[in-house]
Amino acid sequence: MDAFKDTKPLFYTILIIIILSILGFFAYSNILHAPFVFDDDHYIVNNPEIRDLSNFKDTYGTRYVGFLSFAINYYFNGLNTFGYHLVNIVIHILNAILVYVLVQITLQRVQGFKGSRVQENTRPLDSLTPRILPFAVSLIFLVHPIQTQAVSYITQRFASLAAFFYLLAIVLYVKARVLGFGGSRVQENTRPPDPLTPGTLYVFSILSAILAMKTKEISFTLPIIIILYEFTFFSAKDSRTWTRFLYLAPFLLTLAIIPLNLFFYSGKGIAQHLSEQQVVDINRNSPAYDHFITQFKVTVTYIRLLFLPVNQNYDYDYPMSHSVFEVQALLSFLFLLSIVIAAIYLYIRSWKRDNGYGLLISFGILWFFITLSVEARIRNDIIFEHRVYLPSAGFTLSFITSIFYGFEYLERRLKRSLFAYLLIFILTASIFLLFAAIKRNMVWKSEEGIYLDTVNKSPNKARPHNYLAGFYEKTGRIDEAIKEVNIALSLPSSLHYFHHYNLGIGYQKKGLLNDAVDEFLSAIKLKVDYLDAYRSLGIIFVELGRFEDAEKNIKKALELQPTSNVLHNTLGNIYLMQGKYRESIVEYEKAFSLDKNNVEAIYNIAMAYENIGSKDKSIEFYKKFIEMSHPDYENEKERAKTRIKELTKND
Repeated sequence: MDAFKDTKPLFYTILIIIILSILGFFAYSNILHAPFVFDDDHYIVNNPEIRDLSNFKDTYGTRYVGFLSFAINYYFNGLNTFGYHLVNIVIHILNAILVYVLVQITLQRVQGFKGSRVQENTRPLDSLTPRILPFAVSLIFLVHPIQTQAVSYITQRFASLAAFFYLLAIVLYVKARVLGFGGSRVQENTRPPDPLTPGTLYVFSILSAILAMKTKEISFTLPIIIILYEFTFFSAKDSRTWTRFLYLAPFLLTLAIIPLNLFFYSGKGIAQHLSEQQVVDINRNSPAYDHFITQFKVTVTYIRLLFLPVNQNYDYDYPMSHSVFEVQALLSFLFLLSIVIAAIYLYIRSWKRDNGYGLLISFGILWFFITLSVEARIRNDIIFEHRVYLPSAGFTLSFITSIFYGFEYLERRLKRSLFAYLLIFILTASIFLLFAAIKRNMVWKSEEGIYLDTVNKSPNKARPHNYLAGFYEKTGRIDEAIKEVNIALSLPSSLHYFHHYNLGIGYQKKGLLNDAVDEFLSAIKLKVDYLDAYRSLGIIFVELGRFEDAEKNIKKALELQPTSNVLHNTLGNIYLMQGKYRESIVEYEKAFSLDKNNVEAIYNIAMAYENIGSKDKSIEFYKKFIEMSHPDYENEKERAKTRIKELTKND
């Protein structure tokens, strides 16, 4: 019997992991084949850096790990979105499991719950809390539809992957402390068998913290949360104060990782934000004060979405506030201030009275605000739902614990068990949220679906119209694309350079080349370092036979992106058309040196050498082209064989 008792906790844990995995895949299975959308084009589809794992030999940038994960996906899946979505779903499920483990371990550190250090006068509900409460928190975290943007939108793996390392670091730290690291008391019969020593767990916790910092900037708050956890759930009797600060010090040192990366390695390395390509629809010159004031309203919106996830939107048309005395801003500020004050009061009161419920509720609230604080400082966009991914873990802990406390209070007053009603509440809420998530994912299933949904909910914002125009252009619906871009140009936006560029693409596809040139030039007037516009001008001038103008614009594009093999190949083509064969060879060789798989460059080099009468070199490169020829170049492969025969016959 004793042996069976020892296996029950493991059995429950495995069962819960299986349930969370099944529900996680059930909620997100309908987006496994969803296409790339929004900034996926910039971060993945059109990002040449992720196409070669050797680019990751340097570990610059605060998002290195996130980009590395995309590169690994590309290595195995290319541009097949199934693998990317599968990884995102697995990460989300793992995060839910980590939430479960963290809450379960935490319950062993607080007063008033069965299995904790103080077990006197436990009530019926208390005896079920260690199993049901952690599961309820992780379940709500898993199926809540507000998580869909962080999971279904491939690029937002940055948020979910950072949360994974963030949660893992905390779980490993707590586990190390519970098992005795740093002088923590190990309770009799509470130490589970574990192959890892406390010291090993502690080291892995630090490593996980570093990985979190190298995934996304939201991880900056991790040391603060670990310190808060340490002084909330570990007694001062467990170890001396100076000892506690000693083993917290390495986590404090990780605070320097993100600022140092941003300061010293801006513009270097693989893991950059590609900010020159990001479609950011906000005036960066707007006062920081306005952004800060507006975040009071935004935070209230996040809380509303967590309680009632309706009218979700990828790209909110959110009004900026300009004074804290605006009615909405002031009311939002007072509302949030009252929550923070109440949480601090509850924290202090519960800490003094060893009230487990109060500590969990207040800790969850503080977690929400602390983890959200970094996102609130980001000034590129006012609001995005994925920003509440990590904070939602604290919100859910606080909310579910409050529900348990409420039922426990009613049990005491009514003197009867309410366990069945508690289960009904949790199951009802979970089912509602689960199907709301599935419904929201129906929108993410297709490009047109998510773009139309966004346009319908933000009709007076330019960027959604531009996204929809891009989809129409890509699918050959050029007239519809031009219509949407013109709507975008009629609306206030800092992205009009981008809209002019897209309008130029539309005109180019309709054969209106001179109109396209005018639009590309308008884009450059608004953004003088607009790489795409210079490249497109170069290509369109080739079509117009204006080779000098084409050469000038491609060279300007190369000044902005000197490592682009495509641009070097394009410039080589322009030289070839002008009869500048030796100059073209130089450019083709640069293109090939930047991409050893560039079969087009090898073929072009062979033609250029043939044109200058260098038969041996020409034959050499034709043969090289045939050896490495891609299926898309079968016609050129036959031409190369023919040219080799002709050149050999002439000899």
